[in-house]
Amino acid sequence: MIETPKCLQKENFRFCLIRPREKRPFELKWQKENNYSYNSEKLIIHQKNGGNYGICLGYGNLICLDFDDESLYEKMVALLPETLTIQSGSGAGHHLYYYCDKTEAFKNRLFFIGISGLFDYLLSSPCISK
Repeated sequence: MIETPKCLQKENFRFCLIRPREKRPFELKWQKENNYSYNSEKLIIHQKNGGNYGICLGYGNLICLDFDDESLYEKMVALLPETLTIQSGSGAGHHLYYYCDKTEAFKNRLFFIGISGLFDYLLSSPCISK
């Protein structure tokens, strides 16, 4: 069974449902309506049935820097504050999670870094996609 990591079990974080071995939410309006707390019965049953889930960014002031380029990640990580870092499902990238007061400002792609904030999501660890 896929479980939400302890470091993401916070009341103000939200999660969207994703089918097993897929990467995209299947419920409409997941950005504002169809998202769930880590202890939601619907999310827990979905996880028990092997479903993936995404972290809805922006909730709890959570943003993510998504590095797809390993050499860029190696150069930048030393310049950034320590934080929760998860290797991407492909194994080729890294997701660095930070808190930010103005999450709506973070929806951008800068160089080879995806900067995600309000109304975006990332497939959560330990989920598996194709």
